[in-house]
Amino acid sequence: MTTLPKWRRARGTEADPTIRGFTCDDFDALRFGVRCAFYGFDLPDFDGWLAKLDSCGARDELLARRALAHDAMRTNNADATRRHLEWMLLRRSAIEREDFLVPLAKIGDDVRKPFLKANQHRRTAAATARTAWQQQATLLWNQPQHAGKTAADIARLIDPARWNTIRRHILKP
Repeated sequence: MTTLPKWRRARGTEADPTIRGFTCDDFDALRFGVRCAFYGFDLPDFDGWLAKLDSCGARDELLARRALAHDAMRTNNADATRRHLEWMLLRRSAIEREDFLVPLAKIGDDVRKPFLKANQHRRTAAATARTAWQQQATLLWNQPQHAGKTAADIARLIDPARWNTIRRHILKP
């Protein structure tokens, strides 16, 4: 696993080059950061964010991609460097968006739970009624005088006032 360089705030009197106010004791990392700045990529900011990221597959993936970008920059492959840096930037924004949306989804679950519990008795009563309607329909269809009737006809025999609801829930055996 690649270790990240230690970036620190540059003082105004330092002779070392800085990247947006940061400097590093590792010259290779500093050179990489300066080159990333030419592409509009803030490497010290990215490394600071990456260091705070929990150990996960995304962190390992980003570290590997950072190493690929560094290798591409060493070989002066501008297209590959730009591609890797752009990918790292997009992946970071996706992770930050996910970190923002997951808590909102959990809040939504907490809001919906009381409604699910409140409607549980209605769902139970409806399931009981559907089972009773199906049992009555099966008994009626098993009688020879009702054998050829449709679901709507059987529903009218079960409950003439609610036949349209019942016909949608009964099936001919």
